[in-house]
Amino acid sequence: MIKKFSAAILLGLCLGACQNVEQAPKPDNLIKEDKMVAILVDMLKTDATVSFNKNLFNQRNVVARDLLLKKYHIDSLQLAESSAYYAENFTVNERIYDSVLAKLEHQKILLDTLVSREKDSLRRLKEEKNSNLKIDTTKLKVKVDSVKPIKKRFPKKSN
Repeated sequence: MIKKFSAAILLGLCLGACQNVEQAPKPDNLIKEDKMVAILVDMLKTDATVSFNKNLFNQRNVVARDLLLKKYHIDSLQLAESSAYYAENFTVNERIYDSVLAKLEHQKILLDTLVSREKDSLRRLKEEKNSNLKIDTTKLKVKVDSVKPIKKRFPKKSN
């Protein structure tokens, strides 16, 4: 009997806790989806850059988040409110993050292609340089007296 009673109370508390969940209201200055995608892409790339070379950012007193806020003409409150709003709307949030992922993958492919082309160009330049350094022995002209043994050209000194 006590087990049933405690199970009922626990169930009631769980169901009661789910009531009156306030959703974030749609902000007046909601950041549009496409702009949010661009902001998130830049945030991820900036975070990666900062984590790669944190000392350089610290030496120059650069705050990456402030740069992004200036670039997109938004403030931190607008970003926070828009993020909270989109976080509660699963389908929109999923669409935004899928777009972010697609853009990052596309940029990675572009960068990989550029790096590959650069490596190919450097390899071709190196091969070209090496081929220019090879001597064509069939075109060499040798003077006959340059082939004489050294002993004949320079006699031994007598003691």
